[in-house]
Amino acid sequence: MRVKIRYRIPLVLALAVAALLAPGCMDNRLNRPVARAGEDMSVEAGEAVTLDGSRSLGRRGRIVTWHWTQLEGTPVQLSDPSGPVTTFITPETASGVQVLVFCLAVTDEGGGSNTDTVRVTVRALAGQAKYVILLIGDGMQMAYEVALSRYLYGTDQDLSWHSFPLRTVCATWHIDTYDRYAWAYGAPRYTDSGFNPVLGYDPHLGGGWTYDGWWNPPSDEYFLTPLPAWGGGWEAIPATDSAASGTALACGRKTEAGNVNWAAGDPANGALTFIGEECRGQKSMALGVVTTVPFAHATPACFASHATTRYAYEEISTEIIHRTRPDVVIGAGHPDWSGFAYISEDDYAGLKSGNVPPYSEYLLVEREVGMDGGVALEAAVNTLLNPAHPAHGRKLFGLFGGWGGYMEHPEPEDAPGMPGFTWPEGAEENPSLGECTRAALRVLTQRGKGRGFFLMVEGGDIDWANHAMDYSWMIGAMHQFDEAMKAVHAFVEDPATPLTWENTLVILTSDHSNGYLRFCPGTVLGRGRLPAVIPEPSPENHSCEIWYGAPGVHTNEPVMVYARGAGASLFRDYQGRMYPSTRLVDNTDIHAVMRRAVGLR
Repeated sequence: MRVKIRYRIPLVLALAVAALLAPGCMDNRLNRPVARAGEDMSVEAGEAVTLDGSRSLGRRGRIVTWHWTQLEGTPVQLSDPSGPVTTFITPETASGVQVLVFCLAVTDEGGGSNTDTVRVTVRALAGQAKYVILLIGDGMQMAYEVALSRYLYGTDQDLSWHSFPLRTVCATWHIDTYDRYAWAYGAPRYTDSGFNPVLGYDPHLGGGWTYDGWWNPPSDEYFLTPLPAWGGGWEAIPATDSAASGTALACGRKTEAGNVNWAAGDPANGALTFIGEECRGQKSMALGVVTTVPFAHATPACFASHATTRYAYEEISTEIIHRTRPDVVIGAGHPDWSGFAYISEDDYAGLKSGNVPPYSEYLLVEREVGMDGGVALEAAVNTLLNPAHPAHGRKLFGLFGGWGGYMEHPEPEDAPGMPGFTWPEGAEENPSLGECTRAALRVLTQRGKGRGFFLMVEGGDIDWANHAMDYSWMIGAMHQFDEAMKAVHAFVEDPATPLTWENTLVILTSDHSNGYLRFCPGTVLGRGRLPAVIPEPSPENHSCEIWYGAPGVHTNEPVMVYARGAGASLFRDYQGRMYPSTRLVDNTDIHAVMRRAVGLR
């Protein structure tokens, strides 16, 4: 017997099948392209994110248009909203998480279109680093690092920071540099909202790495050719100055030459917030600045003040003492050696008496004839850390210096195989940079009260030596800087301090290059050796040992960045972001890394 089986198809399903089989719907549904916006992801605030829609598929020909739009979350700036791949930096989030949603719309050659979405969950950065120590070798490019390493060890890469696990290369250009190149190439001048980083520094012409003693950049002319200012003004080799570069490091913003934490164009409300202010305001961290040059000079000023011109020394020092009031200030500029060029008579007298605020907040230690500066500085620190002393808990102000306006450097001896240093007469009245650094670390640890601190240490007279093309002075100043790094290293590893590599971020870099030092072909200055003659600039002079391609002048040559500790790996998020296919970061990225490491909003 044959059994009949009846299949009952629900009416809704039958209608759906009929609709799909209709000719008009075939094109709209089955032949639509496949939009693929990528997998959902979870990242930290301040991180570089790539949205990749390149795996989208066309049904009738290839994909011809892509368009990214943001649907939810704090608005971000997409690098290329009309490309298959776009990037952005995740916004800060005060606490917890926020979700960003992006839509990708694609169209193929047949006119079909489709969309897909991707969710990016942004986590607040908890802040791994309680202690941030930034060391700046002013005017120090790789050639000067090689020079000191060869003098001390006969090798090229053996200074105290060369073993750091993170090392990368940094572009230092400022707005004036950018505008010189823009004028030469017929491009628009710089604006914050629209600029091409490769105009500021072109890795194809200058190199994606930096000079390291045996590598030459693709083009010396790129660094050494003077260019007119925007509009055809006076010609100069394109390069930043310490104020603009210091502002980039301290504030994460590009500005013009001479501006200390101030926006380009000098608007009335142009003061920019520097990282020490944010660390204090958001995390109650202590703040310190240490330098071998006057404490109101450009680089230290960028970590403690604001000004429309770096040369407003009295205005800068007044803000440092009366408004910013760092927990530690150590530098040159003592009026007995520099006059009242860097500090007013009233402020100096107030610090000496210490009777009324803000002067009463500080214990002043200063250069005195016949007094060992290192011993005096250590005694002052011991006083501040002594609970039984009336000055216990005060801040520290160290005011030193010499006739040249800076704290004298040790002088290297030309003794092949036996490197050594001597101090000029009277120089012992200044502490060494290493002694200044250790003093600052001790006081800031106490002043931070477990909440941490931010410290900037500058080898300021490295730049002064290079302006003077004084190789011996440069070696002495670099040696001081190396000793400062050793002091930091020892303090972090001292089990008696609360600092560890798990809660401390140490970054060492330079603000710009100076002099374009090169070693002549076939000649290597060995251990303990100084060049016999510093010739006129000439790479063809094969009898020379060294030469300066830009005598006494800053250049746009990249500088090195070294980092170790909590948050050091964050630099990898920025390598090549502004300069594709390189390991370059920008000096504004150093600021971004410090903010993320601390967990600033």
